[in-house]
Amino acid sequence: MKKRTRTAILGLLLFIPFMAVGGWPMTAFILVVATLSLWEFLRMMKIRWFSFEGILAFLMMLSIYLPRSGSLGIAWPLQPIDAFYVGVIGLFVLMVYFPQKLTFLKLCTLSIASLYVGIGYHYLIMTRDLGLPILLYIMGIIWVNDSCAYITGIKWGKNKLAPKISPNKTIEGALGGIGGALVFTCLLEYVAFKGSLSFLQAILLTVILSLCGQFGDLIESSIKRHFSVKDSGNLLPGHGGLLDRFDSMLVVLPVFHYFLALFF
Repeated sequence: MKKRTRTAILGLLLFIPFMAVGGWPMTAFILVVATLSLWEFLRMMKIRWFSFEGILAFLMMLSIYLPRSGSLGIAWPLQPIDAFYVGVIGLFVLMVYFPQKLTFLKLCTLSIASLYVGIGYHYLIMTRDLGLPILLYIMGIIWVNDSCAYITGIKWGKNKLAPKISPNKTIEGALGGIGGALVFTCLLEYVAFKGSLSFLQAILLTVILSLCGQFGDLIESSIKRHFSVKDSGNLLPGHGGLLDRFDSMLVVLPVFHYFLALFF
């Protein structure tokens, strides 16, 4: 527990200054985090980073990750999905000539991994461009939801949420996480959005993001179970890998932007 706490504190001391500054420093820093996250995925797949398919996966992730405006302000000749598709074609070419090296299943997994990592961290940058208070508010929902779900699950958890994927998670814990996030929203939503969300919209958003955060955790558990590993990596002592730490965020932040697109 002490190791986990020390790692969390050191991570926050490194992460928060980049969040506060924003702009290209944060974009560059998060690119490093995204690259390491993809590397963890490749390692679970037993694919070398400096291989043709590993480099292609990185370029596919990069095409999705980089902002089209704001932090870098670069005008790209191709739409992100088009650049991503070029990478998919490259993987297909490799599959045709080296079918033993790259199977169709590996090709699909690499494509999904690149998209999953690229989209998640892309929306981290896009959320920061909306303002630091909004980013901290969304991250706060994730952390409060996770902490309250853990505490509630230990104390009152009886009914399993997804026993085949994560036996320790319970329905009671999930409800406790949502409850804690709702309290957090009632206290701080106005600070982040300055009244631009109605009370009902804020409550709906919190419930949706809390559920997405919990499913993000379950998705990562399912991925690790598929690859028969305990943690995605060992970069964060006491936490595992970056994918273990940011699994909820990779689902929550895109959904947050989809919510804004639907209601505003």
